[in-house]
Amino acid sequence: MRFLKEIKEQTQSHSKLKHLLVLLMRLLALAFLILAFAQPFVPTKSTESSGQQTVSIYIDNSFSMNLSGKEGSLLDEAKDKCRTIATSLPSSTKFQLLTNEFKGEQQRLIDRDELLELTDRIKINPQSRNINEVLIRQTDALKKSNSDNRSSFIISDFQKNFFDVQPGVNDSLLKLNLLKTNAEEVKNIAIDSCWLSAPVIQLNTPSELNVKVRNYGDEDAEVPVRFYINNSQKTVASVKVNAGTDATVKMNFTITQPGWQLAKAEIDDNPITFDDTYFLSFRIADKIPVYHIGSSKNIFIDKLLANNSLADYKFSTQNAVDYAMLKKCNAVILTDLKDISSGMSDELARFVDLGGTLIIFPDSNITPNGYENLLGKLNVENYSSLSSSSIGVAKLDFDNPLFQDMFEKTDDRMSLPEVKQSYETVSSLRSGKNVLMQLQGGLSFLNYYHRKSGNVYQFTSAAQPAAGTFVTHALFAPVLLKPYY
Repeated sequence: MRFLKEIKEQTQSHSKLKHLLVLLMRLLALAFLILAFAQPFVPTKSTESSGQQTVSIYIDNSFSMNLSGKEGSLLDEAKDKCRTIATSLPSSTKFQLLTNEFKGEQQRLIDRDELLELTDRIKINPQSRNINEVLIRQTDALKKSNSDNRSSFIISDFQKNFFDVQPGVNDSLLKLNLLKTNAEEVKNIAIDSCWLSAPVIQLNTPSELNVKVRNYGDEDAEVPVRFYINNSQKTVASVKVNAGTDATVKMNFTITQPGWQLAKAEIDDNPITFDDTYFLSFRIADKIPVYHIGSSKNIFIDKLLANNSLADYKFSTQNAVDYAMLKKCNAVILTDLKDISSGMSDELARFVDLGGTLIIFPDSNITPNGYENLLGKLNVENYSSLSSSSIGVAKLDFDNPLFQDMFEKTDDRMSLPEVKQSYETVSSLRSGKNVLMQLQGGLSFLNYYHRKSGNVYQFTSAAQPAAGTFVTHALFAPVLLKPYY
């Protein structure tokens, strides 16, 4: 039994060692198999710098590249240049293809086959870039490669705005190549601008739109102009434009429905079509809410607004003001108030801050400091002494939007209102007032202030015949209506 036990121990020890050796060999075989598939190597300086070439190609696909060149459009010519560059380089070259969209996917490096495929898909885009933006994008993508052989190609017609910003990229390893596409002689007609003849457009009333068309070519031309409102063609006219000049054509139309009107003027001028359509919009209100607050009804305000089809007119005395109306109306008119309470001042100041229009006609006999609280909150000049000398309005500010397009023509001899009673105002540099109507001697009759989102029109005279002829003058209606129409 002793001899048998020794034989058994020796056999087990030998078997265990054999199994460990087999396991080790299997692990070594698996490790070598993994290394074989991984293909590891020790990089050297030569393999880091003299290997793969990387190239970034930018193709300008802005509207100007839609011009005609010798072989189709400039964009087609740019695509051909890109293909030529790609096929002339080694097949191992990595590329970046960049256009004006600056998509995130354009910041990766691709092979030649994918570059050619993406080049075919490039289309005209409204975006435009400058050279600094392009170079920043190119260098960011090329730095992802370890290659020192980096090249940049910029293919464009190189409009003036492309070089508005000087290149801010300084990469000594980047080889920059500028390739210009040349357009044939430019023959282009474009819509320069559009504007309405009247400051206020009313429902079911003939209106007029002016369309200015400019000829950038060297030959006289005649083009049709079409005008659409809410995708419905309203009118068409023809305009002749001499070479290098502009001409204006008038388009007549009538609005039958209130609300926002989406309009456009359009011409046909191939092959440059991106500047052939001019979009505009304007709002026609059904009725504009106007709130009148006074000591009693003012017959001149009432006659102007009570039966006006464009105005939703409401009147309240000073003691019965409905402050909820201030949240609904576009304009508030104050007339014949001797004093204004602090509560009303707070509400009116909030109304102006939120975008409302406040028109102030003081009473001919206001209490001392009666308007001080309100005008102080609005940062508007306060009323001081009352002058009872008869004096005429001497000057209108025709540059202000209130009077623009109000007169067909202006004349130094035009009849202006006469003022019999008017307040002076306490001058303040911080008020930022604009004198829209000035009296003889330099005093103001109508001041304008822009406050936050709203507007304040401050008269220095009462809206009564005893204070002057303004309420019976032809200027009364347009001056009172235009600020909120």
